[in-house]
Amino acid sequence: MPNTVVILHSMINDLVAEVYHILYENEVKSDHIFPVPLSELEEIKEWPKTWEDLGEMKGYFIYNTSEIISGNFTGSRTNRNTFATKAQAESALAFAQLSQLHKAIVCDWVPDWSDTNQSKWAIYRFWMHSKNVLIIGEYLRDFYHLAFQTEEQAQFSLTHHRELWEKYWMF
Repeated sequence: MPNTVVILHSMINDLVAEVYHILYENEVKSDHIFPVPLSELEEIKEWPKTWEDLGEMKGYFIYNTSEIISGNFTGSRTNRNTFATKAQAESALAFAQLSQLHKAIVCDWVPDWSDTNQSKWAIYRFWMHSKNVLIIGEYLRDFYHLAFQTEEQAQFSLTHHRELWEKYWMF
């Protein structure tokens, strides 16, 4: 039954796309279909295919003093460190700090994500009882950038670096 739903959904999407293409290309007079003529409909904006296609944008970047700066930028090679929101820039700054603290805790240990028998511990954001909380969980397959070798290491990091974890997970 689920495969039938997927196939039907795909067929409907294809049909809608075909009808839209015909109407959008003005190959059919559609005044009787739409309440307003196609010429009065807002043109559908094409999504950017490359960074440079973004053109002018507002955003935030992390200055070399770790200060978060806002401004207007263009999509160019020199502005690829521009975040859409201040919270995202703060998250990236927290991630940089957490990655150094993480390395000091786990030393040279690197999780082997292909080894489903190797325990890895991670700190993640979870919605519980109508609020966001930070949880420590054991993972065998799910990837986390900052995985710990032991639950004790993860607990130490959460206890001592909670503010950074909250910024990283954008509380």
